[in-house]
Amino acid sequence: MNSTQLLRSNRNYRNLWLASVGSQFGNWFNEVALAQVTLTLTHLPAAMGFVLLCRSLPFVILGPLAGPFVDRFPKKRTLMMSDFVRTFFALALILSVLFHASWILYVDSALLGISGVLFGPARSAAIPLVVSKDDLAAANGLESQASGLIQVIGAAAGGVVACIPHNKSEKTAA
Repeated sequence: MNSTQLLRSNRNYRNLWLASVGSQFGNWFNEVALAQVTLTLTHLPAAMGFVLLCRSLPFVILGPLAGPFVDRFPKKRTLMMSDFVRTFFALALILSVLFHASWILYVDSALLGISGVLFGPARSAAIPLVVSKDDLAAANGLESQASGLIQVIGAAAGGVVACIPHNKSEKTAA
């Protein structure tokens, strides 16, 4: 079965795939917009690197523990809770802009990274649960295709939104 047929015929996989696409779009959108917000608040490229380090370090430290942890719990609940918590932390980044507080970027980025560690392993573990063994190659191929495309689209969308002037001085300077 090809990937289009798989998406049409397997409701559970289609829902998992759509949730994954939405989640990845949000990740890449956030990644680029977060970089711009950090530069705008701090005017320091090093601060942007530190924010990205805060977000990525939990994957390095906690990543090896995530797989065995995910295996102990229902995948659907793990995926939903992980994305719910990540959404909360992503939205909390707005506070850094409202209060012009760069420290919020660092703390919230670390919390965003920690809350996202379980999503990838849970998604990967859920795929064989919702597709047959014969359709696993098509599902994995579709995941790979979507991941690359969403990376480009999400980052581009984040870049477009990050370039929108946010105050009068930016608008007059442009």
